[in-house]
This record gives sequence, C-alpha cells and structure tokens, in this order.
Amino acid sequence: MTSFLPDASLSLSTLVQNFGLTLMYAQIVEDDLKLIVAAGTSLGLITTGTRKKHPCFGDLKEIIKRNRKEGDTDDVYDLFDQANQARRLLAHRFFIEHAVDLMTEAGHEAINQHLSKLFLTICQARCNSTALRNAIFLRMGLSENEARDKLEEIKRTILDDDENT
Repeated sequence: MTSFLPDASLSLSTLVQNFGLTLMYAQIVEDDLKLIVAAGTSLGLITTGTRKKHPCFGDLKEIIKRNRKEGDTDDVYDLFDQANQARRLLAHRFFIEHAVDLMTEAGHEAINQHLSKLFLTICQARCNSTALRNAIFLRMGLSENEARDKLEEIKRTILDDDENT
C-alpha cells in the first residue's frame, strides 16, 4: 500500500491524499473488527449482545472489549478506542477544525502533522486488529490460504447484508 506522504512542499492535493490514505486504513481496521466479531461469534468466543444490523467501528470495538479474556491488558482496547476517536474526527470534523490552516503553507504543515499522528495511531490499531483476526482464523483451523478464502467469503456476506438493507 501507499505510504503517508512527507511534509516537503505540501500542496492541498498531498493533504487530501494523506487524508484519504488515513481514512482508508481506518476502514480496514473497521473491516477487521467486523471479521473478528463474525468469526469469533461463529466460534462461540464472542457474544454480541446487540441486534444492530450494521455495527460501526465504535460498536465493534465495544463488543470485542466486552468479550475480553481475563488477563488481557488494556493496551489493545485503548488503542482501538484511540483509533475510533481518530476515525470519527476524520469522518466528521477534521477539515472543519482545520479550515483556517488550509489557507497557508504553514497551516498545511500543521494539518499534515496532525494527520500523521492519526495515521500512526490507526496503523498501530491495524497491526493489532490484523493479528487478532489472524489468531481467530488460526483457531478455526484454517491454513493461510483457507483463511484468505474464508475472509473473502465473510466479506461477501457482509457486503450482501449491506446491499439488502
């Protein structure tokens, strides 16, 4: 995947690319959380306690947190909380909060600096969500190729559910 673009001679185009990349990674984490909940539920490891048809990032991380195991540290759950806060900011308020900064090159640098912090938080969450997802698939007894196939099957199911509502 593309990496975050550096600060050198920032243009609005670069900011928009970095914003898009950061939000895309947040969507990947959210997708992982959906797969963790779906696979964990099918294994009996997770009870959702919700009838929501389309749980969002925040709902999913709370489901996972409620199903934590004794001895789990707060680190991963705190990271998912931080990534969710970053995603919410990106999705709802980021450019509004940085409207004045869009007018100057120094402002562009400030925006990019803020984006890079959000990007790093979300990437750390992605590493954790991917590891957790892979551990659940391993527990299901799936090889790497089988897990990939199962992953695509679950994604299709999720997409089909989205289209039918």
